[in-house]
Amino acid sequence: MPADHHEEYGDAAGRGTSAKPVAAQVPGRPGAGAAPVGTAPTATGHLGRRRGTAVLAVVCFAGVTASLLHTFVVPVVPDLPRLLSTTPEGASWVLVTTLLAGAVAMPVSGRLGDLFGKRRLLGWCLLMIVIGSVCCATADSLIPVLFGRFLQGLGMGAVSLGISLMRDLLPADRVVTGVGVVSATLGIGGAVALPLGGVLIERWGWHSAFWVAAGLGALCLLALYAVVPESPQRHRVPVDLPGIAGLALGVSALLIVASRGGVWGWGSARAIGLALGAVLVLVLWAWHELRRPEPLVDLRASATPGVRWVNLTGLLLGFGMYVLPLTFPVILLAPPETGYGLGRSVADVGLLLAPGGLAMMVAAPLSTRISRAHGARVTLALGGLCSSAGYLLVLFLPTHAWVLSAACVVCNAGVAFGYAAMPILIMDAVPVTRTAAANGLNALMRAFGLAVSGAVVGAVLTGATSLVDGARLPAGSAVHTALLLGVAAGLAGTLCAALVPRTPAP
Repeated sequence: MPADHHEEYGDAAGRGTSAKPVAAQVPGRPGAGAAPVGTAPTATGHLGRRRGTAVLAVVCFAGVTASLLHTFVVPVVPDLPRLLSTTPEGASWVLVTTLLAGAVAMPVSGRLGDLFGKRRLLGWCLLMIVIGSVCCATADSLIPVLFGRFLQGLGMGAVSLGISLMRDLLPADRVVTGVGVVSATLGIGGAVALPLGGVLIERWGWHSAFWVAAGLGALCLLALYAVVPESPQRHRVPVDLPGIAGLALGVSALLIVASRGGVWGWGSARAIGLALGAVLVLVLWAWHELRRPEPLVDLRASATPGVRWVNLTGLLLGFGMYVLPLTFPVILLAPPETGYGLGRSVADVGLLLAPGGLAMMVAAPLSTRISRAHGARVTLALGGLCSSAGYLLVLFLPTHAWVLSAACVVCNAGVAFGYAAMPILIMDAVPVTRTAAANGLNALMRAFGLAVSGAVVGAVLTGATSLVDGARLPAGSAVHTALLLGVAAGLAGTLCAALVPRTPAP
């Protein structure tokens, strides 16, 4: 076997971490003959156990820091129009801007990491988080905050880069655990950010959340260059600038429609025109990518059933995940006069939802054990079932604070199971030189699910309201419908996970 084939596709002798054998991959057919679905991907790392543990800890720290940005400012969103002297629609862009930048940065930074070095790109992602956080922490008007949130969004590529670093650096017997835990940080950070942000904002003001984010980013940056070596894997090809521009333009337009369509009106000329423009750009982008010998995103590999169904499951789990921060705080904060509210404070919301973040930290390594024993396909399906079960608890049990806290634990554990399983299944199906880009595309699908969830659930909660003590709040029927959407997303994700094909033993 030629030496360059070994470098690109991994060790065909099979250095898998599962008891199941690992098949050799076939040159020229990305993903064909890859390791069976649910087994460990091959690895090229040779770090010792102690050094590997330190590298894993630093990369997980970076992933959690980057993913904090999804929901860190959710507790202060209702007050942003007053704090930034803007309209409610203008304030909503504080969330949307980060989502847009992150959705594009994930696949692009993954591919650039394959080309120029994953640690180098991860360092740039962390630097963007620090600069963006400082911009927001020192601003009192909308434009500087939006600029800072855009830079923070660029840091979201840290998760897809961290996943690929684990495959490149860790010994073969630790790849499954490392990849699973790093992937789960995309959910762990979002789960931890909601209670942490609530406590910080209530006690020290909204700027404090951004100072904490800047400090965490700076610590990650120092630890990265002190502990994590550069990946030995490189795949040098010309940068696909038209591909990057087309992806950025098409995805941004589509996510803007998903996030703002409810405000503009789904049948408005602006929403329809932007949606059609997004589809046209993405079609042209796909045509361009299919013609390139070294595309930014390998659409042929992504179209295989093993990757296609995993990406669709990621979209659905992302949708279901974001239902929780949009509904649970509403239930906890609303007054009892609404018929469903508990009248708790923002600090109480943080404390009651904090166990959900701890549950994700426990579930992420547990999911790798399930994947070893039964395959990542089973773990992915279990994630969807747990996500649905959490929302069912709130729907069918009496509305008490402990019920919401327990439901948060179940939902977040399900997200951790699913997020940890997805990169394992994807890396079973793509060559080692495409892992960062492939996982970046999967992270993009999760981010798109978050955006669609924000648009749909937001429209549901504002579509039916009631007047309570002079304040207009979501009606009980709207909250009930939003929770049902969470149940449906989890069940649909389970169905998609069941459709991931089993790979026959080699």
